[in-house]
Amino acid sequence: MFREIMKTLPKIMENEPSWLQELRQKAYASYSTLLLPKLRYGLGVGTTLNDLDLERVSGQEAPGAKVHCADPRIIILSLREALQEKEDMVKKALTAFPAEKNKLTAFHAAFVQQGALVIVPDNLEAEAPLFIEKNSAGDVIEQCMMSVGKNSSLTIIETAQSSQPEQPQLRSQAFTLNVGENSTVLYAQLQDLGKKTHGFSYQHASLQRDAQLHWCTATRGGTISQQQFSLSLEGEGAEGKTLALFSGDGHSVFDIAGEHLHNASRTTSNILAKATVEDSSKIIFRGLVQVAEGAAGCNGYQQEDALLLHEAAEADMVPNLEIRNNNVKCSHGSTIGRLDPEQLFYLTARGIPAEAAKNMLVEGFFEKAIGTIPDNHIQEQFRILLKRRGPK
Repeated sequence: MFREIMKTLPKIMENEPSWLQELRQKAYASYSTLLLPKLRYGLGVGTTLNDLDLERVSGQEAPGAKVHCADPRIIILSLREALQEKEDMVKKALTAFPAEKNKLTAFHAAFVQQGALVIVPDNLEAEAPLFIEKNSAGDVIEQCMMSVGKNSSLTIIETAQSSQPEQPQLRSQAFTLNVGENSTVLYAQLQDLGKKTHGFSYQHASLQRDAQLHWCTATRGGTISQQQFSLSLEGEGAEGKTLALFSGDGHSVFDIAGEHLHNASRTTSNILAKATVEDSSKIIFRGLVQVAEGAAGCNGYQQEDALLLHEAAEADMVPNLEIRNNNVKCSHGSTIGRLDPEQLFYLTARGIPAEAAKNMLVEGFFEKAIGTIPDNHIQEQFRILLKRRGPK
């Protein structure tokens, strides 16, 4: 089987520039020797990838995301087209990807075939949202790159759904975003994964002077959803907000690592993570706010909350701060709890069935956070996705 995987590389590399061929070959060499990450983060905190078979999917290719926008001024290129027309931008993104970090990242770098490059010119207020639709039934390895110019604004709506939820599927996705000076981006990601889906995502955003990014994500389902997101505040006055919401049931596992990096002075960031876990599902959320030594006058906060809906459900919410400058305001908090029995009693005593009462309390748990999204239509999409479906 291992030799069969190697045979797919020559076909993938046909007509590719020499630097990309070398990158793939180096990544494959790492893939063949590196181990899967252990996913252990402390005493009693971690999960496993024992049921993941990368060799099953390495030789397969499924259609990538459909990326489209009604505003014709926005440039959208497939990965193949971008290699022809914007090779330098693609090279910068692909060579920056941490291929040698572990077996999963090496696998991604070696076999990525699908993807897109999106360019928003300077001084452009997009007349319509940009849509990224990921509804493939097969295994997908893709890279999406976005560049938003100066003094521009854009709303991005990404949806991912397993069209055959009972079938095994791998989704390996890398996403990079650069937000130019004085630009504003709202990025909303909604993922409804099949129960046999292994999802791995690597997301990085860079914010320049006075740029603003509101990064919102809602995820449910999957065998495991491992997300690593990094928001780097590179210019003074930049502001980044991350809202990460999760709904787990069955045996789904969420393994999330999010970081906000204050690399410039007078930058502001906020991480808000909330999760409900039911049945034997589990969430691990590791948040980090980091302030560089020369970054003064920064303001960073993170709050992570989990609601356990079953005795077998698990949650580990682990906020961290790394402060290398005394002239800052940074803090964090976390909570893990269960439904309030007094609230349940209050509702059921007034004739509301027990399951309906639980649903109402779960909706209330998410509602204030959803209300921070500056778009009513996206708010409603989040409510629908996170609506409790009951025990399994």
